[in-house]
Amino acid sequence: MPFTNSTNNFGPTKWSVNSQAGLGTHTTLATAMTAASSGDTIILETSVTENVTITPGVNIVGLASGSANLPSITGTLTMTGAGTSTISGLELITNSAAIIAITGSAASILNVNNCYLNFTNNTGITFSTSGATAALNIYKCTGDIGTTGIGIFTSTATATITFEYTQITNSGGSTTQSSTSAGAIFFIYSDLNSPFVSTSTGGITANYTFFGAGNNATSLTLGGSGAHNFFLCKINGGTSSAISIGATASFYECTIMSSNTNAITGAGTINYSGIAFSGSSVKINTTTQVGGLLQGGVAQAPSTGFIGEQLTATTTGVSLSTGAAKTIASISVTAGIWDICGMIDLAGTITGTQFLGGISTTNNTLNFNFGSDTTSLPVPPTAASDIGLTIMPQRATLTSTTIYYLVARGTFTVGTLTGAGKISATRVG
Repeated sequence: MPFTNSTNNFGPTKWSVNSQAGLGTHTTLATAMTAASSGDTIILETSVTENVTITPGVNIVGLASGSANLPSITGTLTMTGAGTSTISGLELITNSAAIIAITGSAASILNVNNCYLNFTNNTGITFSTSGATAALNIYKCTGDIGTTGIGIFTSTATATITFEYTQITNSGGSTTQSSTSAGAIFFIYSDLNSPFVSTSTGGITANYTFFGAGNNATSLTLGGSGAHNFFLCKINGGTSSAISIGATASFYECTIMSSNTNAITGAGTINYSGIAFSGSSVKINTTTQVGGLLQGGVAQAPSTGFIGEQLTATTTGVSLSTGAAKTIASISVTAGIWDICGMIDLAGTITGTQFLGGISTTNNTLNFNFGSDTTSLPVPPTAASDIGLTIMPQRATLTSTTIYYLVARGTFTVGTLTGAGKISATRVG
């Protein structure tokens, strides 16, 4: 039993809470908090059920005991003042309200270390401070979402929440999204089995983190204008799309798991490289895709700038004069490495001696590189028929946009000749 006086400097700790009178300096956490000053630490020896406002600078530590259970606080810990406090070695349990609430307008910084976060009946964290430099840091914690209809947090603050080396399971199978509408949420080396959403100016960034929404729900719905950057993460949506992007998001060396038609979907913009798909779906169906060399989709035309992008142009009814080269169709090809090919159909009632087709960078001009970009019909027809010419793919490496022309030439003595054709360019690099 500690000896106490007005300053209690004779016991093993200055402030301790034990529900049995005489075994601590206080029987409630609230009264100990009132007595403590910035720089003090309160030792919680036994579990309590109460709501407490944290004095900035005062820390709360659970007393290690021989039992497997940590001392617990069932209720809400609220922080509104400026300063830094740390909670460690405790089980925090919801009591039909959040277990942590950071409110007000001050620079409130709360560290939660090595705790078990037990979200039994309510979303666990309310982060609504207007203090721009406020922060909630959750480090080396575990936890569980115990029922449906609740999430890990609701954040309307412009400040930041960070989860580091934290694992939260979802035994209740909740598909309720943890949300941010203003600030940044950071995940580092964590495992979160809950869906997340950003709206308004909110953003989410993660490194080496697993997102598994559970119950076949979209794990990440990214609609806020804040930063969305994901590095070496795994995101699982089950039968739902794993990710829905309504703003701009970047994914680097991430693994996506989904059996939905679209593994990644949305009307936003995705920047990515090194994405791997471990589910049956490998389709990215966002409106805009930039930054990668290979598009991660099947049954979908590659977007501009991706390998497989194709440019085409077709024309019909182009009149040809004998002996004069004439452009049938043309395309404007952007910088990159391309394979360019063409097909020409010449029609008319004619008697001819030579028919040529080719691809050129000069309008109405043939290059006469036979076997390369020009082809000819070895035996010209002498009666009405269609004449088909195929120009095999030619490799072009471009540093700037270049116009390519599909050109035909016929030499004939009787009748009229018209041309139709198609020119295509396929990006290969």
